Amino acid sequence: MVVRREMHPRIHWQTFLLIWIGLLALAACTPVPTSPPTLLSSATASPFVTVTPRPSRTATVTATPRHVGECPEQNADLVPDFSAAFKEVTNPDLVTPVLDFLNQGGPPRAVVQAFEQADQPIFEGDLTNDDVLELGVFDPFLHVVGCGNGKYEVFFEPETEWYNGWSEIASTEDMNLDDTPELVIYNPEACGFMWYCSEAYIYAWDGQQFQDVVKNDSYGVIGMYGPFDIEIKDIDGNGTQELITSGGNPHSTFNASYADGVPWRDQFDTYMWNGKAFVLDHIEFASPQYRFQAVQDGDRATQRGEYEKALAYYEQAIFDNKLEW
Repeated sequence: MVVRREMHPRIHWQTFLLIWIGLLALAACTPVPTSPPTLLSSATASPFVTVTPRPSRTATVTATPRHVGECPEQNADLVPDFSAAFKEVTNPDLVTPVLDFLNQGGPPRAVVQAFEQADQPIFEGDLTNDDVLELGVFDPFLHVVGCGNGKYEVFFEPETEWYNGWSEIASTEDMNLDDTPELVIYNPEACGFMWYCSEAYIYAWDGQQFQDVVKNDSYGVIGMYGPFDIEIKDIDGNGTQELITSGGNPHSTFNASYADGVPWRDQFDTYMWNGKAFVLDHIEFASPQYRFQAVQDGDRATQRGEYEKALAYYEQAIFDNKLEW
């Protein structure tokens, strides 16, 4: 049996009934004028969904004390040799030789130069706001090495059961305007080579250690169903920086098509500072391709009380012949 698609598809009665129920629900609501939210430049006009995550990990940022103790006296004549560690592939340990060299009086700048000459990733910056530089060593996940209480030690290291893949530092800006930089770590291939997914994490120094300052249902891990890109910028003009993830279409190396639950749309999640932590403030989706997606967008707008926007989506589902079935 061959089914022919008409040039002007008729509205299926079940779809029309679903949309009509939505319109009746809107009629019972008193429209409340709302100012349109700020959208990402890469996102189309689509509704936001407010999410109230449950608390999961400690997300308290306190005042940062000054640096305590003297660092080991530097000996400019010491030259590091990390060649053996650089050659190790299966279980690299770059942190131990770096600590040994620094605590013997080796200059931190010599460590940076050695890593750069070997084309190894390295970070140098003040992450604790004490005017003493820390080093970020990747093997393969980020370890932060700093000077405290008279010696160099590891200020931050990953929980091995949590993290996979190579990570990178996406930002060390003061995102929440508390005079202490936030350490944003991005792991573009958190699921390894079999499945594609990404993760991001935000940490801040509380005077003793780096604390996770993301509050959500995923134990502070920012993730999506598939890989995503991240961007950090102030989208509402209030001075604090937001973290925006975009993407989220899941697939694997064994199946290049999308995973179960198709069709997927690009998703845009925005994490904002609420005074205590970074929380998922709103979600955007790319423009609908199918009629049911426009109905879903209308339902999301209705939940937020954006009735004019919801009506526009329901009307799009009814009248826009560019939408597919």
